[in-house]
Amino acid sequence: MRVCSLLLVTFALTACQPSPSYTVFTRRNQAYYANIADACEKVLAQDTNMSPHIRRLKPKDPSLPPLLQDLQPTCLVAGTNGLLLLIGDGPSSYKIGWIPQTLDISLWQLKVETEGSSRLLFSRRKN
Repeated sequence: MRVCSLLLVTFALTACQPSPSYTVFTRRNQAYYANIADACEKVLAQDTNMSPHIRRLKPKDPSLPPLLQDLQPTCLVAGTNGLLLLIGDGPSSYKIGWIPQTLDISLWQLKVETEGSSRLLFSRRKN
């Protein structure tokens, strides 16, 4: 009985934590994040008419840059205000966003968010 209780507590604690891929993703270097930002820019550049609409992309879309495919997103949303990737399902899921900063739209930021926290990983200016 004690082993079952311990397993149940362990499962409950791990189910509320971000997925292991979150930990790996947030421990990468700035060059990697710059490459992720470049990949996001390629996706945003695919919308040639630049109309103010939102596009949902299929996670296995062959036009998606390989670096973004490697993240195995469950959902991708692109628009004139950035790109959002949802990684995983349920409580261990997290979001990666390539979006302009609110007060300075020339400063774009790569952020990662889990339930209750947001972390800036990389930023650069765009003209």
